[in-house]
Amino acid sequence: MNLEFGFVDACSRHGQEIAQSYQGDSPRQAVRWPDIRSSALHQEGDGALVARLDGQVVARAWLECGLYPFAELENFNVVPHCQRRGIGRKMVAYALARAARLGYLAVHLQTTLDNLPAHRLYAAHGFLMAQTGQMLRMLHLLNYPALTHFLDAHPLALLENHPWLEDWKRRTLRWSDPLSEDHFAVDLYGGSCQGDSDGYAPALDRLAIRAGADALRATLQSPATVRVGEPFSLTLTLHNDALTPREFTTRLLLNHGCAPVPDNSGVITLPIDAGSSSQVEFPVCIGDDFNCDFWKTAAYPSVATGIECHAGVGSFWLVGQVKIAG
Repeated sequence: MNLEFGFVDACSRHGQEIAQSYQGDSPRQAVRWPDIRSSALHQEGDGALVARLDGQVVARAWLECGLYPFAELENFNVVPHCQRRGIGRKMVAYALARAARLGYLAVHLQTTLDNLPAHRLYAAHGFLMAQTGQMLRMLHLLNYPALTHFLDAHPLALLENHPWLEDWKRRTLRWSDPLSEDHFAVDLYGGSCQGDSDGYAPALDRLAIRAGADALRATLQSPATVRVGEPFSLTLTLHNDALTPREFTTRLLLNHGCAPVPDNSGVITLPIDAGSSSQVEFPVCIGDDFNCDFWKTAAYPSVATGIECHAGVGSFWLVGQVKIAG
């Protein structure tokens, strides 16, 4: 049996370059993700992934790589006579590896609430339930160093996954260490699918960490709607709940066509005293080089805007979603 997986295009080099620049320990300027539309990915097939068994296509999926940092795995299907042979499992692994090479920080997908085989498949690859509604939303974090650091130091940490009672579109993922009071929590926001999301792709906009002597909380606020050419602000609030002062270095994570305003590095260093908070605004503008025509054809008509933070607990990122008026 000869099983082969591949996209219809060659691997893009720009994703590797972005991933390498993102991993720097001392950020000097904002990350401005490249225009994925200019890569081979969209010129030669737009993310179509197929599996060939002895030369015959037996499975296919779609890796939607329109706007960073979230990619979406869509329309995944294995022909009936080839199911339960590990093909789906290998395809998901291949797609995740491809998204990582392209510099994406997370992959999300949607499936039906009663599709247990799909739930088992995705859960086995580290996808977590992100939302329930008309569909089931799942999310796989490809790059979240602070969480990796926490789980490495707390191997017995237990995951709790529950929605907010006052807002069904918000869900908290919380890892708690049963041997201490240490915990790691992130809040996801958004609908379960295109049908109940109001046009917004998933967001990850809140974080709370307690790990030994380190303790912090972070919240990202972004406007619901913006206009091309008009500045808007991302607001980051950091709470240093530790017993000693901490210094945080933050930088913007922006899609192609977005830039800091005024034209600066998009990097800010914040010293925060013990038990204190700090709030900082990052002025951003979506310029004329943003491809609005492409944005209108994307799966979600929202643009991700984010902030990365380097702290003693490891780097983490928060991402909001804004829609473009007009």
